Amino acid sequence: MAKGSVKPPVEWVTFRYRDVYLIVGIIASLIVLGVGAVIWYQYAGNPRSKAEMKIKKAKDKYAEVEQAGVGSKSNLRMASENIQKAESAFEKQNYGTAASLAAEAFEILKNIKGNEENYATIAELDGTVEIKKANAHIFKTAKKGEFVGEGDIVKTGPGSSGKIKYPNGEYHDLYPDSYIIVENLKKKVGGGTFVKTKLEQGTVEKQTPADMNPNDESVIETANAKFKSGPASRLSVERTEGKGTKAKALSGDIEAQIGSETRKLNAASSGIAVSISEMGSVSISELISPPNPIQPRADQIIQLEDPASATLTFELENSSKTPTRFQLSSKPIFQKSSIIIEKAQVSENNLKMKGLVPSTYYWRIRAEGDEDKCYWSTSQKFKIIQKLKTPKIERNLKLEVSYTPLGDGVIIRGKTNPGIHVSVNDIEISINSDGSFNKIVLFSELGNQVVVVRAFDDQGNEKIWQKSFASSQM
Repeated sequence: MAKGSVKPPVEWVTFRYRDVYLIVGIIASLIVLGVGAVIWYQYAGNPRSKAEMKIKKAKDKYAEVEQAGVGSKSNLRMASENIQKAESAFEKQNYGTAASLAAEAFEILKNIKGNEENYATIAELDGTVEIKKANAHIFKTAKKGEFVGEGDIVKTGPGSSGKIKYPNGEYHDLYPDSYIIVENLKKKVGGGTFVKTKLEQGTVEKQTPADMNPNDESVIETANAKFKSGPASRLSVERTEGKGTKAKALSGDIEAQIGSETRKLNAASSGIAVSISEMGSVSISELISPPNPIQPRADQIIQLEDPASATLTFELENSSKTPTRFQLSSKPIFQKSSIIIEKAQVSENNLKMKGLVPSTYYWRIRAEGDEDKCYWSTSQKFKIIQKLKTPKIERNLKLEVSYTPLGDGVIIRGKTNPGIHVSVNDIEISINSDGSFNKIVLFSELGNQVVVVRAFDDQGNEKIWQKSFASSQM
């Protein structure tokens, strides 16, 4: 050190132990927060991971429900289709769509009850359809596939409609501005189900299945009447503004209880109209039956290479030779907004139409005349699809089919990929959640009868199984 130089004083900084701990704690906290943010983004905030987790959650719930053996085939199929769509969207990196579809599938599965036979379901809806649960105070928007239990109320808004499927296989079509209470869905001692509903407002048309359990009871009531339906019956009930009731027995056997009197309404050959005033007076009249719709058949699939230029023929059987009124609709409930074509005074037994695009359609017919006297046939649902020369996305579909001869027909059993479509002789059938299906095909003619089973998807892929049967040997 040079002589005369002065060494600068040393400045000491004193840290207490608690200050050191505090600094270390802050640094550790920042590290934890940083790592946590990274983990959160990777596993929860990242749209890809979020969709992946929701899909896994839905698939796990599906496996749980399927193993428990509960849930209707339609709800399981709906959940399965949503999961498959979610996986497809995930592969295309549409993570938001994938997450939404998977969440919807989970909600469907979450709402499935173990004792599902005591529940009806919302099969179809169009427009504003609301439901109020028995233990709720307000209405909420109904969803397709939602359960409807005892004490629940379902209502439709203006221009809206809904379809409810009950555990005994019957359907209720709710017309616009209608209001129905599900009062009873109990299993009966000794087998069968007791289905009872009450119409408070509007119109409902109910149809019961031909294979209805002999112990099943199907009742719909209004303020001044009660109607009990037998198998393969069709009944329309309307609440009038004056608190009266108008009913039309359109097919099958209906038992009407009006006050203390019970009347049998046999609508096997023609429909019967019953009008009941608020005071209880009754008038009964016969209705004019509609012609018989032949083609396209109910649930038929029509495959066309060029639908826009193809001509479709509607066939009907009209033994009375009276003019016919025809309607084609885009919705199952025929309203002005959904009717595509209406033709009056049709005198031929066929009607040709051109330019129908691929879609689902409904058609019906009735005899020309007073609307209060002439009623419509059951609507026939059919689907037009375009046959693609090259699939949009190629996929090797599976189709395994076995058969068992049965009297004048054959039982077809098979299995395919879950979530796709299956038709037997061009009639679409439902498949189970695991892709299995079965269908009884009855032969109406002698000689060789061909059965064609077709599995196909919306991308243009298909697999076909075909076999000829000699009906005289069945």
